[in-house]
Amino acid sequence: MTKTKSWDLISRFLTITAILLGAFYFVFSNFINVKESSLEFNILTNTGLIDIDENISKLTIKYDSINFLKQSKNISLTIIEVKNTGNKSILTNEYDHNIPFGIKIRNASLINSPQITTSSDINYFKDIISKVSDDKILFKKKIIDSKESFQIKFYTIHEKNIKPEFDYLGKISGIKNIKIIEPEKSNQEKSNETIFLEKATAILSIALITILSLLTLSLYKNNNIRMKSNTILLKKIKELESEIDKKSNKQQKKHN
Repeated sequence: MTKTKSWDLISRFLTITAILLGAFYFVFSNFINVKESSLEFNILTNTGLIDIDENISKLTIKYDSINFLKQSKNISLTIIEVKNTGNKSILTNEYDHNIPFGIKIRNASLINSPQITTSSDINYFKDIISKVSDDKILFKKKIIDSKESFQIKFYTIHEKNIKPEFDYLGKISGIKNIKIIEPEKSNQEKSNETIFLEKATAILSIALITILSLLTLSLYKNNNIRMKSNTILLKKIKELESEIDKKSNKQQKKHN
């Protein structure tokens, strides 16, 4: 009986724990991990193409009458990926139509027309560039579904010792902060923001499965104990019935 009571207590504890974990997981999945869009400008490449530190008097590198070595200029190749990293689409009516949407270039000037190099839907994003100036690349305000992206490539001219920098232009409803991610920070930023949620979900799932497994095992053992107890009880009842029958038979023989 003591063992049965112990298993009953364990079963109740495991059941309550499993219910609480299930409820927490439901709340986490549906309320904490809510649907939201998130736009990132990942700077995949931002590299100077001229890397000559020595003074070579007869060497001349020119572009559009600019002597790069004499005027301490450089050209950089930049590739930027624009991506919706959230779990919700960015819709056309969510853009602020009073503010241009695109990229602002600082410390440099464009020297060519930007090109779309690759995208998640090349036919849809091939004409997304709407306007270009020396320091701006503007985009059409198109739908960007979850995990969709496009990449643009362009060249800029700038001072030799100053790298081009970039800001985003625009305002999108539901996105408080559109991120510009530098190449050396890209992997770390993604790890810090996404791996925690993935690990938390995995831990909750494992804990829930473990609790349910223990509960099943507990109930199985508890049922075995009950079956054994019932078998012993039935055996005792049969023994008692047999003894009663024997006694009644003896009494009948005495009366006869």
